[in-house]
Amino acid sequence: MKLFLLMGAVAPAVAFQILPSRRVASTGTALDALSRRDLLEAVPAALVTGGLFGGAPLAFAADKKEEDKKEDTKEVKKESKKEDKKKKTSSKKEDKKEVKKEDKKESSKKESSKKESSKKESKKETSKKESSSKKSSSKESSKKTPAAATPAVSYQGVYSDPKHPRGYRILTGDASKGTMRLRDEPAGELYTIPLKIRTDRKTGATSLLIDFRVKGGPKDAAGTLGSDGRTLTFPDGNVWKKQEGPAGVWRDGFDSKNLRLIRKEGKGKLTVELLNGSKTVIVEAKEGGKKVTFDFPNKKGDTGVWDQQKNTLSFKDGNVWTKL
Repeated sequence: MKLFLLMGAVAPAVAFQILPSRRVASTGTALDALSRRDLLEAVPAALVTGGLFGGAPLAFAADKKEEDKKEDTKEVKKESKKEDKKKKTSSKKEDKKEVKKEDKKESSKKESSKKESSKKESKKETSKKESSSKKSSSKESSKKTPAAATPAVSYQGVYSDPKHPRGYRILTGDASKGTMRLRDEPAGELYTIPLKIRTDRKTGATSLLIDFRVKGGPKDAAGTLGSDGRTLTFPDGNVWKKQEGPAGVWRDGFDSKNLRLIRKEGKGKLTVELLNGSKTVIVEAKEGGKKVTFDFPNKKGDTGVWDQQKNTLSFKDGNVWTKL
């Protein structure tokens, strides 16, 4: 194809070169006038100054190739730039991902550190509270008064005071505190006086501290309970004697909160105070051997059998009183 184009370009050029030669050599033929050397010299000249269309096509083709090369170079550069942009964009995205991963890791570490720190603080706080609680408990334990020793014999009962023979003193309570119901005369004022009970752990001796201020007496008059629990002796020499037999303080068998106070009023005659919570009911009773007959509001002549060994009073309805 290239050879064909070359021949097409050479032929016109040669023709144009031959015409002047024929004018110069008028005596010979065209072939005689055109020497091989002229032909060879004419071909390059035709290629350089001529062409298929008067010299322009060859230059156009070269320019076109140059432009094509430039266009190709531009396209390559564009593609290269696009590729670079893609790489840069991809690289930025990867960098961002890495940064996010690092941020997440850092955040996770900080969160973990905070949790760990919070746990430690919580443990410290719990430890402090436990330590404080133990110290407080220890202090409270040291402040608490040791449990009172139980008296060897009961101080509860009905006592007679030689200074007030027509009156009575009824003592009730527990190992640490109690109450005394005091009346000097049958129709006299009834006093309710607090008691403090003290029992020596070594000797077992029991003392009662009585607040007589309501009667104009001392605050803590000490009465010492006899070893048999039948007497109460005071510093001034006065001795109270506990009434014997069915007289005394009894607990109801049907309701242990209710007390029954029995005191002697004369030979065989008894007065009974039924303490039912805040309500007090007073009834009469008679002592006869091992039996005590009560005139209860709803049961006149109800009999209770007294067991001196067990210190109990048993009734027909199944109720059993226990002496304290």
